[in-house]
Amino acid sequence: MKQEEDRRFHPNGLKLKKKDSPVHEVLDLRIGTESKGLSKTEVFAYRLRNAKDKQICLITGDIRNVKVVDVWVNSENTNMQMARHYDRSISSVIRYLGAKKDRSGLVIDDTIAKELTEIAGDHAHVPPGTVIATGAGELERTHRVKKIFHAASVVGQVGKGYTPVADIGMCVRNALEIANSDEFENMNLKSILFPLIGTGTGRGKLEEKARELIDAALSHLEANPQCRIQRVYFLTWSDKELEVCQRILQEAREVVIA
Repeated sequence: MKQEEDRRFHPNGLKLKKKDSPVHEVLDLRIGTESKGLSKTEVFAYRLRNAKDKQICLITGDIRNVKVVDVWVNSENTNMQMARHYDRSISSVIRYLGAKKDRSGLVIDDTIAKELTEIAGDHAHVPPGTVIATGAGELERTHRVKKIFHAASVVGQVGKGYTPVADIGMCVRNALEIANSDEFENMNLKSILFPLIGTGTGRGKLEEKARELIDAALSHLEANPQCRIQRVYFLTWSDKELEVCQRILQEAREVVIA
């Protein structure tokens, strides 16, 4: 009898994907919750209660399919060294898409990376949270991107890889301040796209970092209603990222679903 019950409980537990153990409840362990990439590009908009011309938006899927945002934010290290063209990161995608290429796809002019190096220097080490603006290279033609903002969001350590900077929200605040600066007054920058900074190669906890990023954007837009940026987008590549960010925004008192 006991063996028969066990045979029923095991598949049922996996099928329902629910915590059925007090150990799982205490340790917050999850069953069957692997993230799945989202192939469709959709936008979920949330309007600020006290700044009705401002929105926080979640945009799903691959950044290569995003063609509605003026500024893309590149999550970069404090050395401002962009990732190699074929790495699996936002930095590598931006670098490759922004470069000039021949008919076979071979890079012949590493446009964005070259400009970033010229501004930051060959042996750069910038303070955490620093944001440097460059042109968008070929992305201006192919994706309607006007500027790339490179945010120093992770710090590298020999033998340990990258870790997020202490105040990841600083990257959001600084990027929004630069977008609203006199330097770009005539560029008509109205939208900006952030990846979920610090959760990729930075290996930060998804919900913790996503909350920091979203809270920083909400606070800045509410405190600066004159900001020219009207829509702040966060890229949610997977179903898990979308679920977490939607929950954070649904809990936020500052927003309503647009």
